Amino acid sequence: MWDVIASVGGSVLGGLFGADAASDAAAQQAEATREAARLQAEGLDKQIALQREQFDRTLQLQQPGIQAGDAARNRLLYMMGLSPTGFNTPTAAFQGGGGGTSGGAQTREQIRQQLQSQYTTGTTGTQPTMQERPDLYTAGGGIEQGGTNAPVYIGPQVNNTQTVNQQALNDAVERQFIQQQQQTEATTAAQRQADAEAEARAQADPNYGALTRGFTGADADRDAIFNYQSGLVNAARDRASNLNNDPLYERNLVAAARNRVLDPSTDPLTQRMQPAVDAAIAGSTSIENDPLYQQQKPLVQQAIQRASNFTTAPGYTFRLAEGMKGVENSAAARGGLLSGAALKATQRYGQDFASNEYDRWFQQSAADRGYVAGVGNDAFNRLNTNRNFVSGQNDAQYGRMNTDRNYITSQNEGAYSRANTDRNYIAAQGDAVFNRFNTNQNNQYNRLASVAGAGQTATNNVQTAGQTYAQGAGAAYGNYANNVGNITTNGANASAAAGIAGSNAISGGIQGGINAYQQNRFLTTLQNNRGGGGFTASPYDYTRESWY
Repeated sequence: MWDVIASVGGSVLGGLFGADAASDAAAQQAEATREAARLQAEGLDKQIALQREQFDRTLQLQQPGIQAGDAARNRLLYMMGLSPTGFNTPTAAFQGGGGGTSGGAQTREQIRQQLQSQYTTGTTGTQPTMQERPDLYTAGGGIEQGGTNAPVYIGPQVNNTQTVNQQALNDAVERQFIQQQQQTEATTAAQRQADAEAEARAQADPNYGALTRGFTGADADRDAIFNYQSGLVNAARDRASNLNNDPLYERNLVAAARNRVLDPSTDPLTQRMQPAVDAAIAGSTSIENDPLYQQQKPLVQQAIQRASNFTTAPGYTFRLAEGMKGVENSAAARGGLLSGAALKATQRYGQDFASNEYDRWFQQSAADRGYVAGVGNDAFNRLNTNRNFVSGQNDAQYGRMNTDRNYITSQNEGAYSRANTDRNYIAAQGDAVFNRFNTNQNNQYNRLASVAGAGQTATNNVQTAGQTYAQGAGAAYGNYANNVGNITTNGANASAAAGIAGSNAISGGIQGGINAYQQNRFLTTLQNNRGGGGFTASPYDYTRESWY
């Protein structure tokens, strides 16, 4: 009997010892898992700290650039007239949150959550915030809570026996909300007042919006180079605006020439020659206006009269009458005044006298005609001379008028050309000062924009560093999670294997004990049958293929 007990007990004890060894191995594996996780966490903390240090160092190095960029941007906004305070938005001094400002206003629900603890009575049994509970591991690797071999975390447990004075809480919430509204209104009024004052200061400041306004005369007045040349510019402006201000313009001579052109009688030479011209004009219209011809006119008339009819010639009638008297007296003396011979003598005397008188008249009329023709030719020549003289004087006067016109034109063209030169000079000076104004505007903008751009670059560098930090931290946390997961999984597998090994050892010991017990019983039965002198049938049927 004791041998059976010893055999069975030995098998069971062997299984228990094997299970205990497996449990110890599982505990050691769990401890190794926790140590590995701790080392992973320690390495993660150092890695994150190093990355944080690098980010903080980058932020520190980039901070001057960011501050300079902000200052340049604010100045640029001010000089472009976009913000009278120079901040990104007007009244930026009032932004940024805080109690009572529009950026930090709270709703009634937020105020309620903030004040609720002051109006709550009762106990609040809580544990520290999320903590690891390694005590939940069991020696066999099994876990009382959690369902896995990973560490278990227990959050705060709140005791729900608290009581809230809702009426008092509602009154307090309403009072604080109204106070907040009043403070917001007061802050808004102050903000508007500050906006108005800032706007007034900005409008009085010539630098406000200076980069967006147009060019004015005040800008030219502030230009040192333009001021240096202002005397020349003013003189050129005066010359260009009035010909009389041009020192090279001979305005007195031009005025005199213009007067001679407009009124030829003002020409001194014309004035001196005018009496002669008037006389010549008078003498050029008719010979009756010729003084010499007037003196010779009686003689010319007499010559014309003599030459027109010899019977009307002076002395003809007298000589004829005297001759006839002589003939009649002679006939009367002979007593034959009325005789035929007397009549014939009278007729013959008249014929002879007429013939002689005609010859004499013809000779005299030729001389008279020559005299009249000579006087007429001389008068006509003098008339043509007068006409030529008047024409010459008119031509001379016209020439002098053309000379005056050409002189006036030359003076005007010279003055106009000089005026254009002055205008071009003024325009060039205006363009130069305008270009200097634009260049100065662009220089100011580019310098501020460059510094603002450097600030933006610094900000981008910080953002890049932050992204790198975040990505590195995320990757580190991801690696940490994977490593801890792998370690935990390996620990769980080892714990499970140890558990299985322990179970197998116990079940093997029990099964060995059962087998030893059955074998011992079988042998005892065989021995009893042999010792009793006869064969006793075994309770087992040995003809069967299996014991079970």
